[in-house]
Amino acid sequence: MSDVQILVSPFQNPFINLALEDFFLREQRGDLPLILFYVNRPCIVLGRFQNPWLEGQLSYLTKNDLWLVRRQSGGGTVFHDLGNLNYCMITERPMVDKSLAVSILQKALKTLEIEAIISERFDLFCLDPSDGVKKKISGSAYKQTKDASFHHGTLLIHSDLVKLQKSLEASAEISESKSIPSVRSKVMTLNQLNSGITQEQVIRAVGMTLGVEPKNIPEQFFYSSDIIQERMLQWSSEEWLLRETPLFEIDLQGEMTKVYKGKVGEKNFSRENFDYLSNELKERLFPDFSEQYKYCSLLF
Repeated sequence: MSDVQILVSPFQNPFINLALEDFFLREQRGDLPLILFYVNRPCIVLGRFQNPWLEGQLSYLTKNDLWLVRRQSGGGTVFHDLGNLNYCMITERPMVDKSLAVSILQKALKTLEIEAIISERFDLFCLDPSDGVKKKISGSAYKQTKDASFHHGTLLIHSDLVKLQKSLEASAEISESKSIPSVRSKVMTLNQLNSGITQEQVIRAVGMTLGVEPKNIPEQFFYSSDIIQERMLQWSSEEWLLRETPLFEIDLQGEMTKVYKGKVGEKNFSRENFDYLSNELKERLFPDFSEQYKYCSLLF
């Protein structure tokens, strides 16, 4: 793929990086094919059709400055932090070639003396030398339009696996959910196999594998685009993060309650409308994400 570009985002805001992915997918197809790399601040990222109360420990997120994010692609919930590297391969093919990006990553990691295995779901696994168990180092998801597609995913370089495990615990007991649950796997980090590995080394290794020099995206690229800014605000909104959740039924102090598109009947599923709940349950179900919303809305 000698015509591919490799771009590196300067931003650690997950909503900006999701907006960049979408911009190249829908608005800037003249730049394709390309691989976009980015590192996000600590957060969990839900698949498009997932339930945040089922996939994440919401009160733990707010107490530990972890953001809640929902992407436009399907698949399961993943954990991002500054020890993680994210990639997005975008092509003009309307059908995703699920093997292409992971094959490139597999070859690049081999140059760093890491043997990765491609699973039938096109995730990447490595053999943990401490116990001989095959563990996931990279999960991925896909998005297709009539004109283009992308395959994006994670690479656990030196992420905090304790926070990963804790943040991905469920917040409540849920039944009859129409959401798509995550498939849980044992995970490990690449620095368990190569103690000195960095995100920059992996990006350079991909560049050398493809014979392409990675380029940094200037910060002004984001601030000069109304489209990217609008997408960032859309995907950081409470409407998208919480009220896009498919139908589910939740146990509220012994009473099973149906919630659809963020509403119980005509009421929003929110702390203000459930004063009768215990303080512990209210904190678990409706922690305060206002700092996350405030930061994103004041970004420019």
